[in-house]
Amino acid sequence: MRQTFDIKGGPQDGRAHLPLVREQLAAQKLDGLYVPHDDEYQNEYLPDANERLAWVSGFTGSFGSAFVFTDRAVIFADGRYTLQVVDQTDPDLWEVQSVPEPGPFGWLKSQDMSGKRIGYDPKLMSPNDVAQMAKAAKAAGAELVGVTDNPIDVAWADRPDQPMAPVVPHDVKFAGKAHDEKRVEIGDALKAEKLDAAVITSPASIAWAFNIRGGDVSCTPLPLGRAILFADGSADLFLDEVKVSDELRQHLGNSVTLRPLADLEKGLADLKGKTVSVDPDVASAWFFDQLEQAGATIVRDRDPVSLPKARKNEAELAGSAAAHIRDGVALTRFLHWLDTDAQSGEVTEIDAAIKLEEFRENLGGL
Repeated sequence: MRQTFDIKGGPQDGRAHLPLVREQLAAQKLDGLYVPHDDEYQNEYLPDANERLAWVSGFTGSFGSAFVFTDRAVIFADGRYTLQVVDQTDPDLWEVQSVPEPGPFGWLKSQDMSGKRIGYDPKLMSPNDVAQMAKAAKAAGAELVGVTDNPIDVAWADRPDQPMAPVVPHDVKFAGKAHDEKRVEIGDALKAEKLDAAVITSPASIAWAFNIRGGDVSCTPLPLGRAILFADGSADLFLDEVKVSDELRQHLGNSVTLRPLADLEKGLADLKGKTVSVDPDVASAWFFDQLEQAGATIVRDRDPVSLPKARKNEAELAGSAAAHIRDGVALTRFLHWLDTDAQSGEVTEIDAAIKLEEFRENLGGL
């Protein structure tokens, strides 16, 4: 099963966890905290360990954000979740606002927050979002404070472990191009822009550039890690060590240095004096802070993997077509089942979803 239908979240989570976060706000001398749904990897689907918004509020939608203050809490959700956010949060604890208007920063700008210190986690926000929130905070009379220890993470005593699925090679017959060839081409592009390196933060870009796959994120075969690509085609790849096998080391070869994810801060510090590109749309503000402290020259530019990844080669096109054919067979079988065996009147929407997954998982080698 790729889906679960367990009931998660609900008002009881906010009742239990909001006071714990407020204790941490007091300990860090903060008056408030901004809580985005995004995690460190800017993923839509989050590991349970990164569901901070759900933990503090009870709201489990895939898009939203909140401000937690010592005396009030405000949550923002878009039109998809108008009913859900009300159902899953305690109205005595949470005020519900909409997105995009006023949105969290528009709302903040309209408030009187004179003298308040509002915290944010730079690992969870892009530099563009931080800049927007800083303007809103200034207009409201508040001070924006980047936190090192996220108050939610500190308060979350039974936080699940981070996912540690093995990272595995993606065969070149499916990728269509060897990973070292890809990185040499990207390195040439960096040289043309007079760049020494590029920091790659997107799991999808890392999966493509190194021809690897993982299982850390629901619904997508992504490995959670980071990378630095150099202009000579070499690279540093930062992964949790338990994800790394001898097979992976052999696949990556000598031009890729595998480093523990815990070494990422040191890896960025090693870029002192280098000219480095970082994509402000996908990298968090934390990367920019670290590189600035290291003394690197930062160039804000698009992820250099994004365009090559978008240009599909023959093997990738063939794989996409084959996947659609297989899924078409599964869907045809499902529609036949829906028109015949499922006419009892007792089949629920969840029953149908489970049956469709069964057809997709049992294609008989197609």
